[in-house]
Amino acid sequence: TLRWDKDGPVDVYVAATPDSPADKLRKLADNDSDGSFSIRLHGVARPYFLLKSENDGSEIRLAERLLPLQGGSNFRDIGGYPAGDGRHGRLGLIYRSGGMPMLTSADYHYLSRLGIVTICDLRSREENEVAPTNWKAIKAHNYIAPSYGADKVFGRLVDPHGKAMKPETIYRDFPTLLQPHLKQIFASLLAGGGPVAVNCSAGQDRTGFAT
Repeated sequence: TLRWDKDGPVDVYVAATPDSPADKLRKLADNDSDGSFSIRLHGVARPYFLLKSENDGSEIRLAERLLPLQGGSNFRDIGGYPAGDGRHGRLGLIYRSGGMPMLTSADYHYLSRLGIVTICDLRSREENEVAPTNWKAIKAHNYIAPSYGADKVFGRLVDPHGKAMKPETIYRDFPTLLQPHLKQIFASLLAGGGPVAVNCSAGQDRTGFAT
């Protein structure tokens, strides 16, 4: 179900890829003015929609942000958010996630169909050893996981007196700690090879910083 609050009617389109040209889009609704549209789709790994205003011709592309994984943890698309000059981030290009040790065979099949080229694992050496990612099952070409000790993060959660450290104190080290990861993330995106997935254990702090 799609819902929108734009004034005036819109045309609704769907495609199987995020950047499908106009002639590859399938129109689902014409001149829809009630602000809602529902459809049951089959055979599409991940549908991408386009809403086109009948009033001014403006367009927006959208998709379900949280991926429907059986064993996934916070695996979502960061595309679609508003950017400068009225533009939006590209869908289907950058994903963020928590750890992936619980992914099922169905999840691996689903992710493989999204064409993810690079996985960047921001976890420490110890976290990787305890809960390894079966990245080859996702069929990604590159797995980025420069090693560092868990103490670099978890050793800074409390001060020498056992008092919890402020988040900004912990985050202050991230630019240096994750520099090797960040360089490779941007290199992969600039190379234009395909989608990138970035994860840590919970998909919050380190992944949030990188995002």
